[in-house]
Amino acid sequence: MENVIDVFLQRLQSLTYKEEYEELLRLIASYFHPNHYLCVISKRYLIQLSDKAEEKLKYCRDLLELFDILDPGLSQTRGLTMLEMTMAEAATRKLSLEEIADKKAMIEKCLGVEPEGSYSKKRLEYLRRWL
Repeated sequence: MENVIDVFLQRLQSLTYKEEYEELLRLIASYFHPNHYLCVISKRYLIQLSDKAEEKLKYCRDLLELFDILDPGLSQTRGLTMLEMTMAEAATRKLSLEEIADKKAMIEKCLGVEPEGSYSKKRLEYLRRWL
């Protein structure tokens, strides 16, 4: 089983296109539980690569449900996932201004402690300008 994991991990690290990640996610999910860490990694990549709001929202919801169990509370991964989800929801007009403000406040709590210049902090600055 360890060899299978190594093969999937190497493949994950060599991909470039969204379609490749989608295909690999389907393959990984046929071998492992949907919450296996290789599936989680694939979904995180797909959130970044997806240009379709509904796809992005599905992957974000999947991860946030998992984070509620494995990593409850404030975290960088939760903040980044919530940021992507909020931006997708706002772009599709699925949120009221009050809901956007509430989510933005939670994202600020998660990512506000990140070091200046970090990817997380840059994404937070982008959110501040965008919303």
